Amino acid sequence: MSQLLPFVQISDIDYSWLAKLVSLIVLPFADEDFAIILGGYIVVNRLMPVGLVVLTIYVGMVASDFALYGIGAVARRTPWLKRVAVSERVRSFGETLKRNVF
Repeated sequence: MSQLLPFVQISDIDYSWLAKLVSLIVLPFADEDFAIILGGYIVVNRLMPVGLVVLTIYVGMVASDFALYGIGAVARRTPWLKRVAVSERVRSFGETLKRNVF
């Protein structure tokens, strides 16, 4: 029974900080502004240190940018993903950008 005592102590640890970290990393995939607002809320209420909040939001933004780039790169070579990822609105927006380049 005494050998199980360390496992009981580990199970009593509050893992809410892990949920906050994961949400700050995943939220930029949906909207970066919401991630910044949530990070500000977490910092103001002293739930996590500022440096850790900034780092996790930055990691989430970089990861979401790489994911979007990866989807675009794979869509060039994969027909079904090209149909899903590149709609007519995206094509017309791209053409508008090409015409209005300085």
